[in-house]
Amino acid sequence: VDAIAGEKERGTMASMLLSPIKRQQIVFGKLGSLAILSALSAVVYAGAMLIAMPLMADSFAPGEEIPISVNFSALQIIELVVIMVVMVYLYVAVVAFVSVIAKSSKEATSYVSPIYIVVMLCGLMTMYSGGTEKALGTFAVPIYGNALAIQNLMTNELTMEQFLLSVGGTLVCGIIFTVLLTKAFNSEKVMFNA
Repeated sequence: VDAIAGEKERGTMASMLLSPIKRQQIVFGKLGSLAILSALSAVVYAGAMLIAMPLMADSFAPGEEIPISVNFSALQIIELVVIMVVMVYLYVAVVAFVSVIAKSSKEATSYVSPIYIVVMLCGLMTMYSGGTEKALGTFAVPIYGNALAIQNLMTNELTMEQFLLSVGGTLVCGIIFTVLLTKAFNSEKVMFNA
């Protein structure tokens, strides 16, 4: 939030917008830097999850077979990383868009909080959908489809169609928010809170 709304508040964004580079390049620079930081965080979480799964499996049911796979193949690890990277891209694009339309950091933070709640609810909804057949189209729904894909990945049930729909739906949504963000950056009214 501070990387965009904070800079608008402090006036540093105005001087950046007056520089001789295209605003689209500023958007991609902002998204790229924020995505790198967020992706590093996602990789740490994924690594922790991969390390913690065998430990959790033994503590919940010592000596018993549980339906969650703790031995991931190289393809599963790649799928998990790809799902997380496109989710990071979507989150960064949404938060950046909200930050650019907000007039202050405080306002942007208040807009972003409900988005985080929706993300958590999507993850929680998958907890109660276990064992039921999911329609293929639900995997294309951003965030919810990613949660379903991760759930199926953990139980070795993720198909390539589900994976591609999950990644594709999230990627399309991220691109839409990137286009909206670029349009907002090109609007003097939005960028200077006029």
